[in-house]
Amino acid sequence: FVRPGIFTRDSSFVASLAGDREVLDVYTRTGVSAAVGLKHLIREQLSGRIFLEASRAHFEDDAFGERDFTTLGLLGALTYDTRDNALDATEGLFLEGSAEPFQEFSYGNTAARLTAEGRTYAGFGEDDRVVLAGRLKLGSITGAPISELPPDDLFLAGGGGSVRGYGYRTIGVKQEGTTIGGRSLIEGSLELRLKATEKIGVVGFLDGANVGADPWPDFSEDLRFGAGAGIRYDTSVGPIRLDVALPLDKRPEDPQFAVYVGIGQAF
Repeated sequence: FVRPGIFTRDSSFVASLAGDREVLDVYTRTGVSAAVGLKHLIREQLSGRIFLEASRAHFEDDAFGERDFTTLGLLGALTYDTRDNALDATEGLFLEGSAEPFQEFSYGNTAARLTAEGRTYAGFGEDDRVVLAGRLKLGSITGAPISELPPDDLFLAGGGGSVRGYGYRTIGVKQEGTTIGGRSLIEGSLELRLKATEKIGVVGFLDGANVGADPWPDFSEDLRFGAGAGIRYDTSVGPIRLDVALPLDKRPEDPQFAVYVGIGQAF
């Protein structure tokens, strides 16, 4: 539920209630979550949001078996966006930072989840026919061990919008041969976008990520890289995206290659 203009024309009241079942290679989640809060446009390129969030979920995974988690927390975030087009940017900057302190009642832990992401774009040539795009995301969770945190709050990487070439959310921390989520994240991408015709473009990309067991990123941990190429076809609602990627640090469980289809650029 969204009601715009709650205090001023630039403020919106938002409330949500969701029940879902999520089945991943790493865990299975069955739960319900609710949120209530405000979004506010501070100025043309700067916005913020603050939400009170609650969830109750049952998890099953190979590392820890079956567990239940109940959380109540506060999410605050700021977004600065100067991109000329959110779906197909050729110039500008996107910055977002969030902090989410929360209480977990099943184990009695107070924890905090922090993330920061930046994206930048530079166009070259006539009508910006060549675009260089980059993305970097950092994350940290403090206050509790991995075994006492909800798996969906832990960091995982892999898949479209993350590290292409790997399965969705399959890059994590290895524990006795099993992949689990971590408490720190380093994730980045580089893309070179070339416009071949008015409607068709080609892209080359390199993605990489590390998920660590400790709260602060450790660059000595294994980094996983994926690389590939793609085709873009411009439409009135944004470019249709087709990417093919290879895992450069392939593990036995990883695919030989992966294909991704979507609307809009990868970031």
